[in-house]
Amino acid sequence: MSKKIVKQARQTVITLEALESLKQPCEVELFADSQTAILRGALAHYYIGVHVGADGAAWQLGGMTDNGREKGIANLTLQALREIGLLDEVSEHPEQGILTYPGAKVLATATQQVTIVGVWFNWLRTYRIAQGQPLPERMGDVSKADVQWAKERIARLAQSHFRNLTLTIREEKGRKLAYTPHGNLFGYVAKADEESVGDFLTLKFCIVQDGNLICIT
Repeated sequence: MSKKIVKQARQTVITLEALESLKQPCEVELFADSQTAILRGALAHYYIGVHVGADGAAWQLGGMTDNGREKGIANLTLQALREIGLLDEVSEHPEQGILTYPGAKVLATATQQVTIVGVWFNWLRTYRIAQGQPLPERMGDVSKADVQWAKERIARLAQSHFRNLTLTIREEKGRKLAYTPHGNLFGYVAKADEESVGDFLTLKFCIVQDGNLICIT
């Protein structure tokens, strides 16, 4: 590449007009047998060096025509990188004007969001059994003070004991119920989430909402 081009490329600030003026001499130099090797050398010099100038000359697009944009130096740069295995995953589709990544792996998340309701009430019943206290049959049987206390307990437990807790899911009377490892009723899977749950749920993270849990499993 001529000393004049290199000198121009080493300017600290390169404007669009300057890049445009560099395009033609760059193309003349690059459209040869060693074009991709020259580009790799220029990029290595810039990225490994002190970053004097700018790398914009290597990423210039082709000119616009009635049929779209022509191939430019950016296409040669991609080819140069692909030749040494740096962009093996990239495939060009000129007819569609897009790049695809056939070598990339799609990582499907294994997490899901599940809402479990009635947690505070079932926890309170389990607590009262352990304390030998009378059991409420319905939520309406619990005093407002005890409701508030149970919900506060659930908020604390969600950040500690409920983490990584594995629940067993059983279907009873048309509803899916969640049970603890000790066989205690934990809560009811929200109807909207019933089809998405299997036989087990492991609670990775929970958000408490009025004594109910919105869980990431």
